[in-house]
Amino acid sequence: MSEFEDGRIRWPRTDSGRYQCTHCDKTYARHTGIWKHFQIHHQDDSDNTCRKSDCSEARFDQFHLCDNHLIEHENKAREFIKRTYEINESGCWIFKGSTTKSGYAQCHSYNLHSKHSEVVIGAYKLSLYLTNRLDESHEMNQTPLAIYGDVHHICRTRNCINPDHLVEISENLHDVMHNLGNRRIAKLVLGELIEHYPHLEKEITSLRKEL
Repeated sequence: MSEFEDGRIRWPRTDSGRYQCTHCDKTYARHTGIWKHFQIHHQDDSDNTCRKSDCSEARFDQFHLCDNHLIEHENKAREFIKRTYEINESGCWIFKGSTTKSGYAQCHSYNLHSKHSEVVIGAYKLSLYLTNRLDESHEMNQTPLAIYGDVHHICRTRNCINPDHLVEISENLHDVMHNLGNRRIAKLVLGELIEHYPHLEKEITSLRKEL
């Protein structure tokens, strides 16, 4: 594993183009997958101080920042989100900023991802994260942004950042949702997924009805 000049991790690729973990034999198709794996299984957490320059406070829970700096950066990110969308007739928050070639909203991470993360992240993922952080009853309230998996647009609008239209899911489930293939098999697979992801029952049932 090497690093770019700005400190981001440069993951090696296999011959098939997958990201290769340098600590074990795991490979992932997407950067989000290899990064989540590294965060959970291999990142050195022996230094428990805030990653903000010149701060010696302890990091908050699983996060890379102390409580004060975490709140500071989250508030800045919320102000950004508030001024960068317009609401359409479907209730989608249409992002007015930069998008990827595929049409997904993207923005600066506001130092909320982690020390070695990419500077640019999905604005939709940032929006969902910020909303979950305000809801103390949400199961992902204490989950760092870097640990988030894929985020699925229930509305099917790629540049939407409305958190009510977004749900965090695994990479495998996301692939199923976008590559349903044979209708009969897809319905069976989606039925099985409800058992494993009960919190997504509404969204998965909606997908089955569309087949």
